[in-house]
Amino acid sequence: MTNTPLGPERRIFWAAVVVLCTIATAVSIRRLVALADSSHPSPSPLAALDALFAARAGLTRTHVIAGLLLALFIPVQLSAGVRGRFPHLHRWVGRTLMIVGIVVGLSGYAMVVTPIGGPLEVSAIVFYGTALLASLLIAWRHIRRGDVIRHREWILRAIAIVLGIGTTRPVVAVFFATSPLTQLSPSQFFGAAFWIGFTSTALAGEWYVRSTRHDRQIRSD
Repeated sequence: MTNTPLGPERRIFWAAVVVLCTIATAVSIRRLVALADSSHPSPSPLAALDALFAARAGLTRTHVIAGLLLALFIPVQLSAGVRGRFPHLHRWVGRTLMIVGIVVGLSGYAMVVTPIGGPLEVSAIVFYGTALLASLLIAWRHIRRGDVIRHREWILRAIAIVLGIGTTRPVVAVFFATSPLTQLSPSQFFGAAFWIGFTSTALAGEWYVRSTRHDRQIRSD
């Protein structure tokens, strides 16, 4: 069996997946370490954020661990090699990640009770949390009907939403870095950062779905 060279869309796609999963993994591990050692707060301005997350440690830990599992196993699930050589593993990892994705979405709802960024952050989390759960449900319905192409498209949309957290973190970092100039506090820019991060990744995911749709349909004929 020969390997098919990756087209430009797929190379961009894999580069984005690896970078965003790496960011999400690093952020998740950092948050879990901070929760485990909350008696030694980080230097400002992270100390205030750590305190907010520590106040709801159980919920935060559940949300972060679920997100960490997604970040670690999304590349495995997307691998054509794994899918072709180990189809049984691919199916079981997919089922597990779908359940974990639901946990991420539902725990995200719960975390907006005391948002850092106020109503704007709440609106972003509710909107994209709902979009995530809807995408997973639609993907599940399509695979139950044997429609692999549409299942793939909706799973990719769900993954794009999940990876939005990897995009949000650099956006937050930019807001922190420019705060001496803008005079914006986390409570003022967190909501905007969430909308920017999740929307940009969701749009990129939609671009990839649409740009590769024709090729997938040809292969299935």
